[in-house]
Amino acid sequence: MRQNRSFFVPMAPPKRRSDRNSAAARPGKQRRKRKEASLQGEASGFLKYELLIFRLAVSAAIFAFVLISRLPAYADALLLFLACLLAGYDAAFAAGKAALTKDFTSDSFAVVLATVLSFPIGFAEEGTALIILYQVFRMLVLLLADRNGTLAFEKIDSREENLRYLARQEARQEDAEEIRIASVIGDSVKPVLFFTMILAAALAVIMAGFLHYNLRVAIHRALSMIVVATPFSILAGMPVIGKVSLGHAAANGTIFQRAADLEQLDGTKNVLVEKSCFPEPEKPKILSYSSESLDDNTFFMLIRHLLESSEQAFAQVIMENTESRMIPDLVSDFAETPGGVEAVIQGSQAYFGTRSFLNGKGINPPEYAEEKGIVYYLYLAGRYGGKMVLSEAKEDDVSDIVHEMRYYGVNHCVLLSTESIEEVTEFSNKSEFDEVFAGINTENRLSLINELVHAGNSKTLCIRPVTFDTRSDADVEIRVGENIDDADAVTLPQFFTSIPMLFPLSRRIREIAAENAILAFSVKAIMIFFSLIGYSNLWISITADMAAAFAAVMNANRVTSKSLLKTFLNK
Repeated sequence: MRQNRSFFVPMAPPKRRSDRNSAAARPGKQRRKRKEASLQGEASGFLKYELLIFRLAVSAAIFAFVLISRLPAYADALLLFLACLLAGYDAAFAAGKAALTKDFTSDSFAVVLATVLSFPIGFAEEGTALIILYQVFRMLVLLLADRNGTLAFEKIDSREENLRYLARQEARQEDAEEIRIASVIGDSVKPVLFFTMILAAALAVIMAGFLHYNLRVAIHRALSMIVVATPFSILAGMPVIGKVSLGHAAANGTIFQRAADLEQLDGTKNVLVEKSCFPEPEKPKILSYSSESLDDNTFFMLIRHLLESSEQAFAQVIMENTESRMIPDLVSDFAETPGGVEAVIQGSQAYFGTRSFLNGKGINPPEYAEEKGIVYYLYLAGRYGGKMVLSEAKEDDVSDIVHEMRYYGVNHCVLLSTESIEEVTEFSNKSEFDEVFAGINTENRLSLINELVHAGNSKTLCIRPVTFDTRSDADVEIRVGENIDDADAVTLPQFFTSIPMLFPLSRRIREIAAENAILAFSVKAIMIFFSLIGYSNLWISITADMAAAFAAVMNANRVTSKSLLKTFLNK
């Protein structure tokens, strides 16, 4: 039985589903405290950047003073060293840690090494500019990455307060934005970049020892090659790709614990879905009614008598959600056609139906402002008696969900249900699943899912309700509800039909990551070549490399649109 059964009392406007959900799950005091703590953490991070900005401003002032002044050489060297120390002491600490862990391709190690060696070879000014520019560009890249990651969650509907809060909380977890392809690309390019560093050092020796180049020039060219032989610009956009993809998935109702789990959906061939996850069809309901000539009792009594013998869906909705006194033999000559009914009530011809139905009877109902829903009009003895507005029936076509999954590469869809095979047959035929397992229970549910996962020999997605705590062996598991603790992701029930969009999103994560890697690696190759032939220096090399990092971070926002790489390959 629907709400607002009786219309003899004033009706409150229906709440939106999102409003009801957010009101029911509004964060309490404990949640607000955690939220305030996270905001304080963001503020402290910004203060860290403010301190860095102050250090860089002082270093730049010292550097400018040295350039315009005429001090002794030892004074210039001391001031430049002070500027380097002030601007890059944290980079020096990071370089020391990288050296201890033998991570010689670390950007901080390469830049600090180039800065230190630039002093004895007579390029102290260039080395100082290198560390300042490196810190400035790196800070800007990280600020841009943080900003883009934050904006990704602004796409979530402001009315979905609980959804936005849960998404932000999960995104703040450690390693939440990391994607698997980043480690694959990093492990692939680091040996190449390390070999480039060794080659640069070898070329410096060859140029100075065999080609009769000046030793200072040979070392300078080698350092110009080394400062770009780091994976920073290649990997700088990877966390942004993860955050943007998490934000886009959350905006469509699915919250992942980690971007790597979302990425894992790429290449999924099998999908297991429990029937209880599908949303129940939303039946029509009465949105409003009005009558200027009849009181409520008479208005509903006339409508109910007209619809008493009707089998149309709208008639059943009105009969179930209204009440009135029924008088025997009040109606005669009843007839109905799609969209309305007609009958004689105590000698007067009466009609109740849609505008198109009444137009067919030669009646033109009055014009009203645009109504949200289907309007039914009452006419008695040729006079307008009032109107009633019903919402449209909302029934998600489950076959569309399966078709979308197949379109994005899923080959096998399996439906699991606790109902008997007779009860689930109609649903399974309509949804077009490949297999149906009916009559499952709590005891055999998990073992059956794991058996299907291992029998498939391909990547599997399992979609289950939140009522079961044990995670299956599926590659990715999505729960339908609001509890994400024991799953890779959670989809709010009203967003269940948006799950298929996760497949192209997971594919674009890898496509955009590949685009960034190709762009940054191409820039590195060009700058290494220019450094080798003497057409680049430390300033130009670090600027070009950081420009590639900027481009990679900006391109990460395109994870929600079509990949440039895919567009090019399809031509």
